[in-house]
Amino acid sequence: MTKIPLQLLAHLIRRQCVSTDNNVLLFNIEGNIVEFGLRDFCLITGLNCGEYPIEDVLDATEENESMVKQLFFRNNTSISRQELKTAFNYHRKSCTDEEELVKLANLYFLYNVLIPKQNHNMLDLKHVKMLDDKEKFRNYPWGRLCFSLTKQFIQNAVKSKRKSKNLETESKACAFLQGFPMVLAYWAYEILPQLASGYLWSPLLHQKKK
Repeated sequence: MTKIPLQLLAHLIRRQCVSTDNNVLLFNIEGNIVEFGLRDFCLITGLNCGEYPIEDVLDATEENESMVKQLFFRNNTSISRQELKTAFNYHRKSCTDEEELVKLANLYFLYNVLIPKQNHNMLDLKHVKMLDDKEKFRNYPWGRLCFSLTKQFIQNAVKSKRKSKNLETESKACAFLQGFPMVLAYWAYEILPQLASGYLWSPLLHQKKK
């Protein structure tokens, strides 16, 4: 599965139930309430979904600008996702500083795979600043942040679907994604055998049988 099945996401959004747990999404699937939680998200993605640091590095204010920002984005006071894409495509062919290029690649992966939005949306400069300390960037619980954004996207989509009873319209709305909703699609194939008939291995079910 290489593309996000938008109609499947639209169906899941229609079946979302109210949850009081911040780490869980609930869905009514054929009369059964099933949950998609942070643990499932972690199991499928393998991302770090641990607790945020007590002193969250994303909240730290730094007087000095990020080296990555200075090197790749010059005097930009803000950076759009489109500008990140342009910078990555250009510098990956011309930059001779491999360590700094890896940092740019990490930022590109973060914003195009884990927390994608529309191209005109801006990057959080605190994320860019984090790249100056590769250990902090590597060890930050991006999985928890990604899950939170995915959950927010699904919940906001519920509000939007009340304005539309048309599945095709809802599917188009799902194209404006945030977070990592592809994980929900994989999860749906796990819990709905009729969808998963073409898949030979089920990591979620494998774990639950132990």
